[in-house]
Amino acid sequence: KREGNGSYFYADKGKVFVGEWANDLPKAGIYTQASPSPEQTLVVPQTTILPPVRLAVPAEVLERALMAVRNARKSFRVQATPVHRLFAEDELDALRSVFQALQRTDGTVGPGDVGTLCAQLGTEVPEARVRHLLMQVGLAGEPVEGSPNGVHLSEVKPVDFDGFLRVVALLLDEEAAMPQQDPQQTSTQEAFDPPAEYWENQDFSFVDEM
Repeated sequence: KREGNGSYFYADKGKVFVGEWANDLPKAGIYTQASPSPEQTLVVPQTTILPPVRLAVPAEVLERALMAVRNARKSFRVQATPVHRLFAEDELDALRSVFQALQRTDGTVGPGDVGTLCAQLGTEVPEARVRHLLMQVGLAGEPVEGSPNGVHLSEVKPVDFDGFLRVVALLLDEEAAMPQQDPQQTSTQEAFDPPAEYWENQDFSFVDEM
């Protein structure tokens, strides 16, 4: 299924859509008449004439729509994307080195160790935010009223290296969407900048829903 940023050519209509897809459906982007390529003999039909855009600030409207789709699918994408597409090999090696410092004999760290690991990467992450990140990557349950800190301890799973990577990837994505911080403040983004194809891949991320 198509998931992420990409394009699709509607050969029978001669139109092309470029934008965000979610669960194999186009959600937000640009739909326009395709232009014939001088390097191909394919005839591009023009079955309809699209009306001009009359928005006062079309670029801003488009950007907000794209961000809304990405935010809505963020949790699914970070869980479904293969880890080798989240980080480069040298980044994986560096993250593995940090993770192994607190790794237990079963290959995991405790949920409470995630904040410590993030701090070692240069970002202080409050406990509540760590819990929210764990929920988004499927390692913690929804808050339950009346339990300690709002979450039953039995609903928080041990974090293996794969889960840690997905927490870091989600943290990076959230940091990238935030306003610029104090330039003297070191962030995880500076230490581990994900590949350009992370959320903005020009090719589709074909993933199966879990």
